[in-house]
Formats: sequence, structure tokens, C-alpha cells
Amino acid sequence: MFPAVHRAGLPTAKIGISPKEAFDRAKAAKLRPELPEADQMPEIAATVFGEIVPRVMFATSKSVIERFRADLVISEIGNHGSLLAAQYLGVPVHSCTWGRVAATPMIEEVSERIANLAQDLGVSGIAPHIDICPPSVQSTNFKANYEIQPMQPVGWSFPDDELPPLVARRERPIIYVTFSSVFEHVEAQTLRDIAQGLAKLPVDVLMATGAVSADIPDLPNNVYLAEWVPQSLVVPHTELLVHHGGPGAMLNAMAAGLPQLVLPDADGVEPGTSIAVEESGTGYILPQEEISAEAIYTNVVSLLEDSTVRSAVTSVAAEIAAMPTPDQVLELLEKQR
Repeated sequence: MFPAVHRAGLPTAKIGISPKEAFDRAKAAKLRPELPEADQMPEIAATVFGEIVPRVMFATSKSVIERFRADLVISEIGNHGSLLAAQYLGVPVHSCTWGRVAATPMIEEVSERIANLAQDLGVSGIAPHIDICPPSVQSTNFKANYEIQPMQPVGWSFPDDELPPLVARRERPIIYVTFSSVFEHVEAQTLRDIAQGLAKLPVDVLMATGAVSADIPDLPNNVYLAEWVPQSLVVPHTELLVHHGGPGAMLNAMAAGLPQLVLPDADGVEPGTSIAVEESGTGYILPQEEISAEAIYTNVVSLLEDSTVRSAVTSVAAEIAAMPTPDQVLELLEKQR
């Protein structure tokens, strides 16, 4: 995120701590030295996201807020430390979602630790939320417990970004496949199975491999690999999205009125995505451990022919189009100051 914001010409400041450094700190503490590290991972993760990261983010965010003399702080939903820093300094703050908010045992444990930290700091730790998830897709529990300002999810690319040649010349339908640009959690064989399954269709396949190595030899001729593409530009030119469960890909597909096949990993990169797609009827779910070329082919053929899914994606796309734009939300926030 930092390089993109910096390249866009906005003032930037690095705050916080890298995930690797945070996990190294937690592991070095030897929370329960009698247990193997794998058995300690839930406790390690809770310590990282409920204590180490928010405390470092609080300290570094506080410094930046004071230096910039901020009138308003918008903190993404996973960045509790910046929210706490704003409240500690008496600066108005909104949290911003990135998709459907899921309730898992880990999230509940982290939330409890954040609440304890907020109490220690003498602040509430609770703020209004700017929510980019369409209301019909967002969890009922989240909507019932927070003050929410809806905002349309808007894809963004740099002004000089261009469509990949395959998309620009578009000679037949395109299926877009994308995996995380951060986490290397997909095996090359999994990508090969996806490619071979999709290649059976009369389409071109654009596969953005992200952090996974794009060196996958002997792929079908109608499969094109790229490490990265300007997703917000590409998606409107495609027929269907196949992705790892990232909320950005989910919302891009929903906004464009496209069906999607979600391939969550065993750890659930973002559990809310699978629930959101399944409950909204806007796509299918195929866990990565069940992936084969035949399973991909069968699911995609069914998805493209499913009139119920088509109806659902059309409805959700219309709902997103009616949500307040970022400009409109900013105007509202300025009036509230």
C-alpha cells in the first residue's frame, strides 16, 4: 500500500511494524515453551494482532497525528492502534471496512485484547465505521452493533495504467483469475489445475499470479500469465472472476455485476468473503484442497449458466451503484467535524 500511495503523490509516513517482526517478537517471548510452535500459533497470532501490533501502531500513529495536526483520522478496520491514538488525542476518527466483517474465535480474542488496551488508555476503542460492503452483503451482527456510513467500493488505478494487450484486443470472452499480491499461499500445481480446467472453455484466461511465481511452463495456449494487472480496469471487460477470497476481488466482481468462484485456502485468508459470496448468491465456493482441473471446469460451466446467480449479481451491482461515492462521504465527514 505504501508504494502505491507514495506514487500517487500523497504525503506518506511509515508507521507500525512489519508482520514478520511482530511474529518474531511473539515467538521469542516463548509464551508456552513446553509446546511445539505449531500448537502455539493461535496464542501467538492473538498476541501479535491484539497486543504487539496495536501498541506499536498506537505509538507511531500518535506521533504522525500530532505532526500533521490531523483534523480527522480514518483507520482501516484492522488497524486498532491508529483508532486508539486518535481517540487518545481527541481527534475525530472513523474505522473503514474492507469487506464483510466476520466473527471468528480469533477475531473475538483479538477484540477482547484491544478492549483491554483501550481501557488502559482511557478511551472507548469504538468508532463509527465507513463500510464499503453493500448492506445486503454485510453481516447482520456488524450492522446491529456499529454506527455505519455506507460508501461505494471504488476500484482505483494509476492514471498511466493500461489494459493488458489480451484485454485491450479482446477477441473472445475473458475469465480473470487472481491471487494475493502479498501472501505466497498457492502451489504452482494449483494454478496449473485452474488453468487447465478453464482452458477447456471457449475463452481466454488472464491469470494474475501475484506473490506466487509466474513461471509455470507448458500451459494451454489460451492462458496468459501476469504477475500483476490493473484489476479495476480489467474486471469490467471479463465474464467471471476466479480468486483466492480477497475482499477487494470480491467487491470488484460484485460492483461489475459478475459471478465469481472463490477458492479459499484452509486457513481462510478472509473468512467473510466466502460467507458473503455464498449468502448473497453471487457465486460459488470451491476450497483449494478440492481443486482439480475437472472441478474448476464443472463449477465454472455451472456458474456461467446459473440464472439465479446472474439475478443476484445484477441486484448487488445495482445496490453498490446506489451507495454514496467517496466524494459524497468525504463531504459528509467534513460537515460533521
